[in-house]
Amino acid sequence: PRYGDGEMAREDARAMNGISGILDGFLAEIEGAFGDPASPLPNDVEGFMSSAETYSSVFAIVRLQRMWIGRCRAAIADGTVAGRATEPLDGIAAWMDGRLGALRSFDACLARFVDLLEGAEEEEDEDWRPANWHRLHLTRLALTDALDE
Repeated sequence: PRYGDGEMAREDARAMNGISGILDGFLAEIEGAFGDPASPLPNDVEGFMSSAETYSSVFAIVRLQRMWIGRCRAAIADGTVAGRATEPLDGIAAWMDGRLGALRSFDACLARFVDLLEGAEEEEDEDWRPANWHRLHLTRLALTDALDE
């Protein structure tokens, strides 16, 4: 029996749908983090900084989902997954495709914010920059991995 003909493919799809539902709440927060496209600052700098590690975790999960979608698409192309098993994948892939534009927009805003922080003079602007702002480099790396998958 092929993966796509069995219960395992349907279980995987159900799990991915559940994960997508959980991610929706986090992604809505991420999408709203930068309200003014002309400003390099997040709406709430302190809240943004306290959520940076959460964002990194969300991006890691997005990356894993994209890897799974890629493997399933390859399995469909080679005939390993067929029939009814492709329908849930199509829905998950469409959900993901709908989120990628917002994540790319977030990436551009995050890059501007990091550039602003890096450009601040140490002596003059030290009070302005959030503590541990350098952790945003890890957040950007996680997002880049998710977008490049």
